[in-house]
Formats: sequence, C-alpha cells, structure tokens
Amino acid sequence: MKFYYLLLCLSLFFSTSIYSQVMPLDFSDSSDEFIPFAGSEFTFFEDPDDNENIVGNFFNDGSEPWQGFYIDLDNPIDLDFQNTISLSFYGFDSETHTILLKLENGENPDVQVALDIPYSAGWTDNVIFDFSDAVLSSDGTTPVNATGNYNRLTIFIDGGFSLSGSFLIDNIEDGSSPSDPNEVDVEYNYLVWEDNFETPGVVNSLKWHHQTQVIIPGVGWANGEEQHYTNRIDNSFVDNSGYLNIVAKKETFTDQNLTKNYTSARLNSKFAFTYGRVDVRAKLPIDIGTWPAIWMLGKNINENGAYWDPVFGTTNWPACGEIDIM
Repeated sequence: MKFYYLLLCLSLFFSTSIYSQVMPLDFSDSSDEFIPFAGSEFTFFEDPDDNENIVGNFFNDGSEPWQGFYIDLDNPIDLDFQNTISLSFYGFDSETHTILLKLENGENPDVQVALDIPYSAGWTDNVIFDFSDAVLSSDGTTPVNATGNYNRLTIFIDGGFSLSGSFLIDNIEDGSSPSDPNEVDVEYNYLVWEDNFETPGVVNSLKWHHQTQVIIPGVGWANGEEQHYTNRIDNSFVDNSGYLNIVAKKETFTDQNLTKNYTSARLNSKFAFTYGRVDVRAKLPIDIGTWPAIWMLGKNINENGAYWDPVFGTTNWPACGEIDIM
C-alpha cells in the first residue's frame, strides 16, 4: 500500500533512441547503420586488418545501376564549418571504384562529389571529398560551391553501373567532434524556480497544488493504496526549521463517498519546464507499508484532480511520460 508521497508534475520530453546518429561515423555502435536501397545491403563487419575494429560493409548485388545507402543525421553536416568529408575505403578486388557522396535534406539544393579510388592492397585512408567543387545533384554537372546544413548523407559505389561487389568503409568524418552518448553536453546552472520552505505553516499555494480528487472514481488511487490525500495542515505543512512535512496518519477519513483508514498528502508543482535539472533534498521513512515517492510527469497528463489536467490534460499515463527521482 502507498501511504504518502510527494508528486512533482513537470513537463518533459523524451528521446526514443539511446545513441544519436551524428558525425563522425566509425561504426562502433548501431546508430551508425546506413539504410540500403534498390537492392543493396548494409551490415557491420569485422575489419580484415584489425579484428577488434568494426566497419561498415556496403554490398551491391548488381541488379540496379543506382544502388545506394543513406543515413539521416541528428546533427547536420555543416558545410559552412568545413566543406570536406573524408573516409577510409577497402575494396576486395583489383579494380578502380567510383564513390559518390550526396548530401540531401538541406537548406540548399542537393549536392554531390564523386571520386575514383584506385586499387590499393588493404585500406585507402583519408579519401577527401571537397564540396567546394561539388555539382548539383539535379543534373550531375552544374558546378556549385556547396554551403549550408544537410541532414542526409547518401553513398553510391559505382553508381550508374549494374556492378556487384562488397566494399568496406570506415571513419566518415566532417571535422566535427566525436559525440559521447553518455556525456552531459549541457549544464543547467540558471535557477528558474525553487521552494526552500522558509515560511512556517501551510504549504505555499502559489507554488503547490494539493491533489485530493481520487483518480479512480468509487475506488481511490492506483496500486491498491489505502489512503485519502487531503489539503489539511495535519497532512502537509512547513515546520519552524524550514522543512516541508508530509505526514501519513492512521485515521478513518471519508471523502468523495469513500472511507479510507489512512490520510496523507500529494502535491503537484505549479511550475513546468521542458529542459533543465531538478535538485531535491529529502528525508524518507523506511517503515513497513510506506511508499514515499518523488517523480515527474508530463504536463499533458490526463488525470483527475491533477493541477495541469483542466487545460493541458490530453494524454493518459504512461504515454504522458514519467521520470522517477526516487
């Protein structure tokens, strides 16, 4: 049974992927996967020269002349920052192969650069594609000094010819820095909202909403909880030492035609945000039967009695999102 907890209702956004598809691409994780089309295939492959290194394997079956591979990037390639893209190439035969890099979904028209890669035993490293000498993809001939941002990188190997073959590519770089998916890239140090509970007595109603309406009419709360939440000072108050107290009491209490044997308090913040950091200092009970909790919910939660529900409540839990603090 859940006796008492503090609820912070905050507006949140969630990412659906663990890794981001960003440059440089070294095929070290699954986010560097290219999407094949027109009968081509892409797989991750062990480097023939280094069995601890994983590279991209690009395969054309020769059934179509323009078989290719593309990847959509979360962070665009910025040709205003650097107008070259480099990569390493490995061919298994003794032929010269033409690699065409095409940039799409950008601020400006699609552009491309093609280079012939002569046969070399093993890897040909640092093959540089200079987009200051690009051509428009619309006709494949009009010169253009390409600029701006592009979100899609497409690769053709021997494009225009129905040739089969398997080719390895590694270390596709545009001059940007590697991205660590576990690295915190933003520090939130600007305070926008707080409550240090400095005024003894009732909880500050300008900052907090007491959620007392049961979310399941005729039943109560979820998880088989045995309490009523109240807005009484008996269940929530600020003491003389500057602490918010949330108090669970064993007592018979009737509200909304429901009689419960315990009371407590449930508070929603009247502040919501999209991005940021939340710092909380709390002392929690460890008694059997108690279930204190601090968590965040999307501002759009559709839940009876929640502070944001009347205006923004469009989405049921859990689709509204939830982040548990404790």
